[in-house]
Amino acid sequence: MYLNQKHCSKRISSITLCTLGAILFAALALAGCQATSDEPEMTPASSETPATASMSVGRMVFCRAVKEREPQEAAEAFPVDISRVYCFTEILNAGTEETYVVHKWYLGDKLMAEVKLKAQGEYWRTWSYKSVTPEWKGGWRVEVVSAAGEVLKSGSFTLGGTEPSEAPGTGSGGQDTQPGESSGGDVPGGGGGAAGLGSGAGAVEGAGE
Repeated sequence: MYLNQKHCSKRISSITLCTLGAILFAALALAGCQATSDEPEMTPASSETPATASMSVGRMVFCRAVKEREPQEAAEAFPVDISRVYCFTEILNAGTEETYVVHKWYLGDKLMAEVKLKAQGEYWRTWSYKSVTPEWKGGWRVEVVSAAGEVLKSGSFTLGGTEPSEAPGTGSGGQDTQPGESSGGDVPGGGGGAAGLGSGAGAVEGAGE
């Protein structure tokens, strides 16, 4: 009987040790989970870059003249005896590096001239003009095209849509350091100034801020 009691005592001790071990293991596991849950979550860094505004055209005005870098006598129709029509544009978000836009002048669907104009910075005023004759009556349009070939904006006017004027309009234009009319003058078949490269029928000159 003494042996049986001794054997039972050892068995109870083994069970107690196993129970204590299980409790200790459970406590350690719970502490580990708690420590893990307290760690801050790591959010992966975003690979996206901030969006930048793309180049666009603000104002686009057809007029008889440009003075002090602003359009004068703006209109959507001009008399046939006017000597030239100006296209004034505001280029927005052109970027810090110098780039350019092109004014493409159309009579109907016929490309009459192209004028390449410098553009730079968040706000840039630039303009070109097209010499016209009474024979070129009708609907005109100008497309403003980026260096990448994207049409940024298009505008239209009519030549011959009003009564003849008493005094044909004149105008001026120039770069920041070259105010006044662009050099080169009217040259049949094409023309060019300090700020513009012209081509096409008639004379084309460009100027800009």
